[in-house]
Amino acid sequence: MKRIIHNMFLNKHFLPVALIFATAIYIWKHTLTLGFFGEGYYYFDPGQDFFIPNHPLPTPFETYDLLAKFLFDIFPPFFHDNLTYYLGFQLITTAILGIALYFFALELTKSRLTAFFSSIFFVSSFIGLFEMIGVGNYQRFVQRIPPLIPGLISLTLFHKYLNNKLSHPFHLVLSFIFFFLSLTFGQFASFLTPVFLAITISFLVFKKTTLKKALSILIFPITNLLFLRGSSLTPETIIANKIGSTNLSEILANLLLQIANIHTPNFIGNKIVITLSPFEPIFIFLSLFFISLYFLFLLFLFKRKNQQTIPVFTLGLSVILILLLNVAMGHINPKFNFIQSGYYSLNSYPSHLLKLTPDIKGDRYYTVPVLFLSIIWSIILTSFLPKKPKKYIIKTFSFLALVLFLLFFAFQNTKIIEKNLEIFIKPQSDTQILLNYFEKNEANILDESFIVTHRFFIWTAPLLKTIYHKHNLSFVNIGTDYAKEILSYNKNQSTPIFLVNYNFETQEIFSQKITVKDLKENKK
Repeated sequence: MKRIIHNMFLNKHFLPVALIFATAIYIWKHTLTLGFFGEGYYYFDPGQDFFIPNHPLPTPFETYDLLAKFLFDIFPPFFHDNLTYYLGFQLITTAILGIALYFFALELTKSRLTAFFSSIFFVSSFIGLFEMIGVGNYQRFVQRIPPLIPGLISLTLFHKYLNNKLSHPFHLVLSFIFFFLSLTFGQFASFLTPVFLAITISFLVFKKTTLKKALSILIFPITNLLFLRGSSLTPETIIANKIGSTNLSEILANLLLQIANIHTPNFIGNKIVITLSPFEPIFIFLSLFFISLYFLFLLFLFKRKNQQTIPVFTLGLSVILILLLNVAMGHINPKFNFIQSGYYSLNSYPSHLLKLTPDIKGDRYYTVPVLFLSIIWSIILTSFLPKKPKKYIIKTFSFLALVLFLLFFAFQNTKIIEKNLEIFIKPQSDTQILLNYFEKNEANILDESFIVTHRFFIWTAPLLKTIYHKHNLSFVNIGTDYAKEILSYNKNQSTPIFLVNYNFETQEIFSQKITVKDLKENKK
């Protein structure tokens, strides 16, 4: 009997899950050739390992990125310097996050169609995902995306617990286990804690849940605070450093600009930024317009006693709380996101060679709110489907219209994603030339050598040290007084120095091998 039920469940959800997975892979497939940039190489550093000889194992209560450290103990021995494998893991994990969102949305809305649309909106979101997985900064992904998967499972189970009229704590216990696991993976999962609060408030307001059940939420923020001790996310730190130094009008403006940043279509946002100065007032107006539409839609559902009233209220409150947390942390600048002035992962690359697009940017801190906004957008869309159409053709036409809109959204976002990924083609080509040079000359480069090269290439140092087991290599910026810096190390006279100059225009390497002794003589 169990097997029959299990197979029925799999069959019922196989098609939407498969389509979500395939859509995510198709839209983001070009990230497989993206490569790493900037802090993307961070976890190749042996000092970031999970298992460090003669060091105690890190605990989740003192480490905000436990899973990232652990994964980079596992990946390099198998993947070596083939970054496509690392990026393949990123792509598959993002697709799985879309699937986890499907089951959370299904639990909330009780509609497979709404849940499916939600996941497609999310996995095709340029604003919500590009800064997280599309800029070659692998550190962002590996710290933040994997913890969200058990976090969403925890939210799904918590909702089941509150929605169950029985007082059995089975789902609550499971929810707590997955929540604990998500925080253990990475403290970025803390951004999901406000959603537990929003769900509880919704059940208190609309379903009159018992106070005993509602108080069960306390285990989640209390556990979260235990994980955050000593971090920059404790309430005392946020109040002292962020909220305490910011007036109410700035907080409100930041919140409204975030809402506008998430909602404004790129082709409209780009026109506003180009033609209006200052552009903030119009975006604040647009934000108030979007909020008004949401409020009217919620009122419409409430008047009709529609079952989607509670999910929309829950999700809207969740998004507001998460965006306020962004404001409190001070890690997000929506004004900067409206101006496409480059990507942080390419900040040391010659700017005149970058072919930037005019597109307004997203932010890695938009990934979580866009998760829940995607469900609201899906509820709004599917609410236009007639409940009991008199004619089959009306239902079919309505459904096809929604599918076409979803395809249009996915297609437009795919175009923007691919256009912005093109920015990284030449930097990736330049990086690969340097990596090939190092592979070719690896036998001649001793462990104590100095590599003097352009600062853009110095980001690759952790990868080269780890893959080639040359942990004592020193990388020096060729654009500085490198002779003075190298001589300050007091190295042996015969220590090799590789001067690796690079012409970004012609993509040619000019290398020269000298020693510390030669450098001293040239210095004279």
